Order: sequence, then structure tokens, then C-alpha cells
Amino acid sequence: SVWLEFRRVLFRSELMDIISKGGLVIICPSCLKNAGYTEADLLPGIKIGSPKLTGDALFKDGTKTMSW
Repeated sequence: SVWLEFRRVLFRSELMDIISKGGLVIICPSCLKNAGYTEADLLPGIKIGSPKLTGDALFKDGTKTMSW
């Protein structure tokens, strides 16, 4: 439990760093729901994906993706 909580805090910090540097963080709406979370649970700056938002981001020149 402690390890998982530590990892969650570290992950949060990394995401906020990406967002603060202009990165776009998109979450799958189905994954969000299946995990039992809502938009209110998201860190500031995280966007809920849609076909347009995700497609536009994926096919923009210079895009780099991370998925897990």
C-alpha cells in the first residue's frame, strides 16, 4: 500500500510536469469510468479524450505518445 501510494504521488508529479511544459495529457473516457473515477477526480489540465481531440493530437507533427 505504501509503495502504491508513493508511486501514485510520483506519477502525479510527473504528469503535472508534462502539463506544465505544454504537454497534452488525454485520458480515455471509458477507462476513466471503468476505474471508478469521474472528471472531478482528474488533475488540472488532463483532458478527457474524444475522437476529434485524440485524433488531432495523434496526427499532429512531432507528437510523441505514452501509453500504459
